[in-house]
Amino acid sequence: MTSLITSFVPSITILGVIFIVALVLTQTRPAVSSSELPAINRTVLIAVAVHLLHFSEETMFDFHILFPQLFGLPAMPLWAFIAFNCAWIVIWLLGTQLKQTQTLVIATFWFLAIASAMNGLAHPLFALLTAGYFPGLVTSPLAGVVGFILLSRLRQASSK
Repeated sequence: MTSLITSFVPSITILGVIFIVALVLTQTRPAVSSSELPAINRTVLIAVAVHLLHFSEETMFDFHILFPQLFGLPAMPLWAFIAFNCAWIVIWLLGTQLKQTQTLVIATFWFLAIASAMNGLAHPLFALLTAGYFPGLVTSPLAGVVGFILLSRLRQASSK
């Protein structure tokens, strides 16, 4: 159990900070209007599809082992890595089914946008740090682009 917790420390720390930023954005910006939801939901669905590709690449090439190693930590158990990603995918998909804006759902969309944009930047950096391919590198640019598009949509939808 200790290695499970230890191996997730970098991910939980980074993603925790991103989620706090998402919550702050949700609380400090005007509410997203219901009329903006269809466009946001379409973009979220595209971002989730890209995340599935990205997550598949990470899984196939052992991200759950190599990412914690960057910090000198043991590998994440594969089952935990898969469960963590699948849980977020379900949360995002369920969020697109709401017909009205809910603060927590919009926060998860901000989280998806920021995390996707950061993936677009982080994976090339990991490849540079390791002087070679790093799991998720191939799909990270697409994730980054979709993340920035979703950030733009959310920003525009919450500025009215």
